[in-house]
Amino acid sequence: MTGSGQYYVYTYTDPRNNLPFYIGKGSGNRARQTWYGSRNRYFNAKFQKIINAGMTPILEIIFRSDDEDEVLELEELLISELKRTQDGGILCNLSAGGKGNTFYEFDKEFFDSLGVRSDQEIADDYGCCRELVCYYRNSYGIPPKEREYYSPPPEMGGWNKTEVPQECLDLLGKMPDKKLAEKFGISSFVVKNRRCDLQIPAFGKSEFKRVYRKSNPAFEVVFTFKNDDTGETFRGNRQDLAEHLNSRYDVFSKLVRGLSKSCQGWRIVDEQP
Repeated sequence: MTGSGQYYVYTYTDPRNNLPFYIGKGSGNRARQTWYGSRNRYFNAKFQKIINAGMTPILEIIFRSDDEDEVLELEELLISELKRTQDGGILCNLSAGGKGNTFYEFDKEFFDSLGVRSDQEIADDYGCCRELVCYYRNSYGIPPKEREYYSPPPEMGGWNKTEVPQECLDLLGKMPDKKLAEKFGISSFVVKNRRCDLQIPAFGKSEFKRVYRKSNPAFEVVFTFKNDDTGETFRGNRQDLAEHLNSRYDVFSKLVRGLSKSCQGWRIVDEQP
């Protein structure tokens, strides 16, 4: 079916399953052009995956003719038969083929606008993909246009970054955490943690006491801890030490597990026999 002629229809086939993944029309050396930007990003990704698998995509010219319209019709027919991936098919083509898939001919204005306008704006004006504009810009060593407006990304979320109204802070300990959370539209977890940070007793309690979860029995081993900075010694398990220092008990996990020699100036002198 190949025949002879200036124009041709070619296919790229995946050797892993012997299925074509791209169909195109070209002339001269077009079929063998695989540099970045010569086709769409889906073709580039597929091509690279095959290369990374230690194989080479199979290029085959299946039809030739001097009649360009005949070649374009066959290209359009094959793409409609096998269908593009966005249509539920197997092809990486973005265009439906035919006369809508001819080569781009860029004028002087196109090259003058490289780096002056954004790649996407130029691509939209000329009806091509952004990757092709980027390729031409890079080939001439032209840097991309600088962004005129830049908005920094939002801060990472988290209960400790949630803003709590001053009115809510004034009511901490005077109302249950859950009711406060419902009243001000924030989570009860945020309210509780902010109250604990300020060491305010819970509603109905006379004094503040930090509550610790029950930990693994392995962490209940009693040690003698010594602070090298102050010379202070303390005997107990990691939770006892945390309560003594009004700190979180998990801070000393690595110390009691032998993964750290010291923590916040404290080290283990001996272990309970």
